[in-house]
Amino acid sequence: MPFPSEPDEHTGRRFRRLPTILTIVAAAVVVPVAGVAAAVINTGRYVLDAEAVQTEDVYVAASSATVEGRIEGDLVIATGSLDISGTVTGDVLVAARGRVDVSGTIEGSLRGIARSVDVTGTVGDDLAVGAVDLTLGGTVQRDVIGLGAAARVEGSVGRDVLGRFFRLVVGGDVGRDVDVTVRDVTLEPGAALGGDLVYQADRTAAIDEGALVDGQVIQLPTGSPFAVRVVLDLALILGFLGYLVGGVGLLWLLRGSATSAVEVVAQRPGLALGVGAGVAIGGPIVIAVLVATLVGIPLALVGVLLLLLMMLFGTVPVVTAVGQRLLGGRGGSYGGFLAAALVWRVAAFLVPLLGAVLFVIALVWGSGGWVVGAWRARTEMTGQAQG
Repeated sequence: MPFPSEPDEHTGRRFRRLPTILTIVAAAVVVPVAGVAAAVINTGRYVLDAEAVQTEDVYVAASSATVEGRIEGDLVIATGSLDISGTVTGDVLVAARGRVDVSGTIEGSLRGIARSVDVTGTVGDDLAVGAVDLTLGGTVQRDVIGLGAAARVEGSVGRDVLGRFFRLVVGGDVGRDVDVTVRDVTLEPGAALGGDLVYQADRTAAIDEGALVDGQVIQLPTGSPFAVRVVLDLALILGFLGYLVGGVGLLWLLRGSATSAVEVVAQRPGLALGVGAGVAIGGPIVIAVLVATLVGIPLALVGVLLLLLMMLFGTVPVVTAVGQRLLGGRGGSYGGFLAAALVWRVAAFLVPLLGAVLFVIALVWGSGGWVVGAWRARTEMTGQAQG
């Protein structure tokens, strides 16, 4: 077994892998939304019997779901629990508040979030999940990418194991590298790594003498306590998910204003930027003047609230317009917004300065779009009422 070595090119390699990881996560949301629209099955319990064959993508919202048959396409599901003992020829995208058990075959990738994920069957591509407990006793033919408390790899992984866990135990075969940030990592006697063990942790890895590592064992230094890093990661993820949910909600609740705002941003960028700059400069001045008078304080509070909402969701029209251009109009406003938001998140993660500059531009541009769009929507409604 190789001795632990000093960090070298592996730190850079971790960052070079980030685009692949983030692309997988982005595809988990973009592909279902931007693809061909399908009816969502909304039911208490979804069951696909062993003899049944579904020849198209399946979209499900259910309290529990069981797939014993065959789905020739993708499965996109929000559920309490999911059991797959049959076959899914495409990808599975799942959001489950309980467990996800896969004893059958997923020919594509399994991506999503759940309380626990247990794979004893086969995943043909990647396993990319966020879960409290992740157990792999079966086979993943490409990468395992995870974020969670405890992960155990007892089966076979074709390529790499990547992610962040409190505790990682490897007792099976990994075709290439294990590259993780952890509190504890253990290689059991049956573990066999075809590449390196690269881990960022405060504690030294527990490596049994019977474990085989063909490459190097490299412990990277930590800059902050593991628990703090996990909390920051979760805050970042939840904040981004909140932006996605809030953006989609605004596009739905304010359909008239949102549609007009996106059109203004795309067709009259100069007008949107000018109005947005006026809001950014004049808004705080108006609020300050209102605060100076007792009568104006309630209006000032409303103004502060509106500015906060603009800070959070002012970029939505710009993101939506860019996404629609990227998708060629497929997926509508929702698909365009989700696609561009994810691409933007990847760009901001890889180049923080670029992300900050794009945010400021999109915020000013989009805020102007919201103001002009809301005015146009109001004018149209007034005209219709008078007509």
